[in-house]
Amino acid sequence: MRRWRRLCRDLECKSVHSLVYDQVHLLGHAKGQMMRGRYANQPIIKNQQGKAMPFEDCACHVWAIDGYRDDDTAELVNNAYATCATSLRTTNTAESRQEALVALLKAARAEIGTTNGAKLYGGFRRGQKAPEHMWLEFDGYIYDTMPGYGLCRVAVSSKSRKCPGLENEDFGSGAVCIDMTLTASQLTKIREGEFIDPV
Repeated sequence: MRRWRRLCRDLECKSVHSLVYDQVHLLGHAKGQMMRGRYANQPIIKNQQGKAMPFEDCACHVWAIDGYRDDDTAELVNNAYATCATSLRTTNTAESRQEALVALLKAARAEIGTTNGAKLYGGFRRGQKAPEHMWLEFDGYIYDTMPGYGLCRVAVSSKSRKCPGLENEDFGSGAVCIDMTLTASQLTKIREGEFIDPV
């Protein structure tokens, strides 16, 4: 993951995770139903064509914006996110970055929100038009994921708001948030209570 992030930074890629998601998505289908290590007992979700795909293939922005129901919906959310991300004119100000989050949420969310309030976070490095990583805060915890991982949960703190469990580098002032509501699939996944440890 670090190697891909470095490569994307060097190329000034606007959406690191759309590139990583596409690679993992293709690799996941090539491997069929084979599961890795600690995820061997994880429930498998199937798409409309009956192909199996576990939650661990979900990109951070797909989870943070819309949750995860199946890989068909995840692909639609990912594509809408990538299309919106390429048109953003984000500057290095908190206000501009928050506006980017609002635009990405509006463009990519496929499921109607519930009445459960939450915060959507985006972590930006200098010069990035779209967030390098996305996560959410709900009910005293920070939740994030990345391709190749399950759902990570850590207690809310000033540190975890800027550096969630699966991130190695603090975003500092580049971590911004907006208010949103959880989707039913986000709430269901959280209530399942199956979380991985931070890295």
